[in-house]
Amino acid sequence: MTSGNQGILWQWNGIGAVSILLCLLGICNLVLSIRQKKKLFFGVSLCLVCIGAVILSYAYVVLQGYGTMTRAWLLWLAFLPLWGIAGWDSYGNLRWNQTHVTPLSIQESFEKLTEGICYYREGGQCILVNGSMQEICRMLTGRALRNGEEFANAVFGKGESKIITMGNGQIKGFSKRRVSFAGEEVWEILAADLTELYGKTRQLQAENERLRDFQKHLTEYHAEQRDTVRREEILAAKMSIHDEMNRLLLSTRNAMARGDFEEGKKVLLSWKNNALLLCREAQGTSDAEALRDLHVIAASMGIELLTEGDISMTQEALTLFVAATREAMVNAVKHAGAQKLFVTVGTESDGTRTVIYKNDGAPPAEPVRAAGGLINLRQRLEKAGGSMEIASQPEFCLTVRIPQA
Repeated sequence: MTSGNQGILWQWNGIGAVSILLCLLGICNLVLSIRQKKKLFFGVSLCLVCIGAVILSYAYVVLQGYGTMTRAWLLWLAFLPLWGIAGWDSYGNLRWNQTHVTPLSIQESFEKLTEGICYYREGGQCILVNGSMQEICRMLTGRALRNGEEFANAVFGKGESKIITMGNGQIKGFSKRRVSFAGEEVWEILAADLTELYGKTRQLQAENERLRDFQKHLTEYHAEQRDTVRREEILAAKMSIHDEMNRLLLSTRNAMARGDFEEGKKVLLSWKNNALLLCREAQGTSDAEALRDLHVIAASMGIELLTEGDISMTQEALTLFVAATREAMVNAVKHAGAQKLFVTVGTESDGTRTVIYKNDGAPPAEPVRAAGGLINLRQRLEKAGGSMEIASQPEFCLTVRIPQA
């Protein structure tokens, strides 16, 4: 065999090998296009298979004759567009797989899920089990998941949901239900990772427990505060009573020393008024009783009490109202020589009572400053969340705000 014949032989052998590859690639694309139901790619793939087979047959004939004069390089040139078409066909099929849902892509998606998934028929035949569920089954039973019914019995028993702490510390929540799959009733088992949720739940429970303890301490603190305020108010009242008793005792001694009958009558009236006031503050009475007692006290002091507005209040607010009215009566008689005390009660939007005291006595010659009983009254109001204001011109006016809490 000459060297020229050897070269031709090698060329046609190469053409045959390339034709075989072209046929194989065309067959692969043909199968993909059939599965994807794409007519265009099916036709192109079929043409590539046919052309490759024709070239392969021709190469075989040539190789059998050895002495043909056919120019092999023409076939090599023909391969360039054919391989270009084959590459385009392959790219189209692969691209379609990447942009469309296929059984393979569904399987891959199931495998990537961290949640365990298992579908099985009655009797335990598994239809679909992903890797996460296989791993869970191995951790719980020590073997691979082959029978779905056996695995369900091992996990659920007679129930359809369960939470299990795994050996690695993870907490899994299992659920089972019957679903329809391709017209067939099958069982579905899902295993969700509840580790983070369970940890947050325990953290929330601990936080709630801490808040309950704090609320308990806060309630005890408020109770102690209320008790402290009550003791301070009692102490202030005792001091006021003590000062008033000392003043009355001094006045009584002076009146007895001078033998002044008129002054003695005034001292006795003061003793009577203070006794009435002390009895009134020691009792928890209704609004009507409080108003009636105030009128009795006013009559004993020789002053008429004229009220306007709603005095229905809580017991704490009523106590402050009586104390303020008593102080206003005493000051009206003592400093202004008044015969009438005007009490106007108003209600603000939040329920706070605004009480305005005026009298028909002589206006003050100079600005009135809080002292003695007014100081004690202001302290009691401010501790309760209220306030007190004093106006001297053009007439004396005492304004107190009493909260209803």
